[in-house]
Amino acid sequence: MLGHALAARAGVAYPDLLPARLLQPLGMNATVIATHAADLPAARAHGGRAAGRPLDPWSGVGYAPAGVGPWSTAEDLGRLAAATLAGTAPGADATTARFREDGNNRVGYGWFTTRHGDHEVIWHNGATSGFRSYLGLERATGRAVVVLGNTDKGVEPIGRRLLGVPEKEAGDAAPVAPVWIGAGLAVAFTFLGGLSLLRTARRRELDRVTVVAAVVWAFAYLGLAHRMGDWAVVPAWLWPLGAGLSVAAATVAVTRWSALPVVDARVPWRRLLSVASSLLAAVLALAAVSD
Repeated sequence: MLGHALAARAGVAYPDLLPARLLQPLGMNATVIATHAADLPAARAHGGRAAGRPLDPWSGVGYAPAGVGPWSTAEDLGRLAAATLAGTAPGADATTARFREDGNNRVGYGWFTTRHGDHEVIWHNGATSGFRSYLGLERATGRAVVVLGNTDKGVEPIGRRLLGVPEKEAGDAAPVAPVWIGAGLAVAFTFLGGLSLLRTARRRELDRVTVVAAVVWAFAYLGLAHRMGDWAVVPAWLWPLGAGLSVAAATVAVTRWSALPVVDARVPWRRLLSVASSLLAAVLALAAVSD
């Protein structure tokens, strides 16, 4: 909203205001304002989740002032950080703290000032789809740092450590979920469907509708493993191994197909209803974790 207000006051669009007032004076020639997918830099980094799955970048004219439109480089942002620290960047006085939040935190015009023990850090961070950023500076030491990350895991602790904040006070950027959860989901879902299908295919009493449901679930579990598992921690070769297990189990089921009845139950409609509910649950589970 502030970006739109400044642009309206200047009488120009925000994608024109930012280069004129900030980028060109500082020589930030590699920074562009991409408000449409076609404007994205060809050599850009590609963002994703910390678990390894890619994410599509956000774009849109309306959100450009919120940090979605600008695409920059570490070199350009280093120029911004150095000029802000020196007080020569346009609007550098915005870093001056004017409002006190609590004993350790104060706020300027779009900048935060936080005390970490003996270090007083002026900073701001950012987050969009698949990316995290942090710019921090400390006037007392004359140091500034820019940290860019192309996952959804925060980079603030890295920036604070680079500024000299002790590890205990710098904190840690916790992932969206504990690592062991994502790793457990990857391993469990990768093999659960295939093992379950193999067990079903070897049952003495079996019918075709049960086989169909088991096959659907075997491959649904593979989809869940792919989408929910933390493949930045778990070896990626486990997934094709689980897929091979599911294919092998499906092959065992197919060899019995011709000898199986369609429905083997005293009340056929109950079996059909149960299978239909199971198939619907598999579809909904995949839909729920889809982007």
